[in-house]
Amino acid sequence: MVVALAALAVVGIPVITEMGLAAAGTVLVAVLIAISLLPALLGVARKRIRPRSTRRQLETGAGPGKPALGLRWGRAAARRPVPVLVAAVLGRGPSARPRPGGGGPGARHRGAARPRPAPRTA
Repeated sequence: MVVALAALAVVGIPVITEMGLAAAGTVLVAVLIAISLLPALLGVARKRIRPRSTRRQLETGAGPGKPALGLRWGRAAARRPVPVLVAAVLGRGPSARPRPGGGGPGARHRGAARPRPAPRTA
């Protein structure tokens, strides 16, 4: 991402070059914070980062009642991956089909004027 944004300097337009380099610097700083400062802060916070109810359960030794829906779904999908995959593909199929008469991404609207090429200068 940083390389792609910095590559905007190749265009040769000063405004685009400045924006690309500024965005690349911003992304670089965000990545550095994510891999250094954030884990350090989470390490300092330790158990205080958790909700009070979870902290109470950990202190008393009482386990949570019922696992969360996401955890149950993940365990079920891990137990039977093939049916989950088939259901996902079949469920996605109808929305992935092209619309009848809709054309593709390059299709033009009916009645739209054709774009004229730019005049050539010698």
